[in-house]
Amino acid sequence: MWPAWKRALRAHRWFLVPRPPFDEDQKAHAYFAARAVVREVMLALDLRRFPEKRWMDWLCRRAEAYARLSRRLRPRLIGPHDREWLRVYMRNWLFSGLRRSDYALGRRLPPDMWSGHSPLIHGPAPWHAPRRTAA
Repeated sequence: MWPAWKRALRAHRWFLVPRPPFDEDQKAHAYFAARAVVREVMLALDLRRFPEKRWMDWLCRRAEAYARLSRRLRPRLIGPHDREWLRVYMRNWLFSGLRRSDYALGRRLPPDMWSGHSPLIHGPAPWHAPRRTAA
């Protein structure tokens, strides 16, 4: 057992303190981000039948549980680009969840989903972007 003074100094490193759950705005952000990510997967794979509600609920519960204990995600959800960060994380989680539960469906997803990028948006790579010409 650590003495109280040592726990007070190093508690943030060894003993995670759960933060409060999402407020209503953050729950709404998580719900709409989960809905958008599930729809992106349905459009990318051209699926008509897909258990949307199941995956949306799973993503919302995972976002709340992860944000309560994560030192990295919680500040990003409060920052200026909170929705974008949440969608990046949710794309990654959905990709890994589909790979675990339905391997054939997870294999069909584009590899951009692993890094959290949208499978529907294909921006040019930085080395393929056209250079500006001096006028």
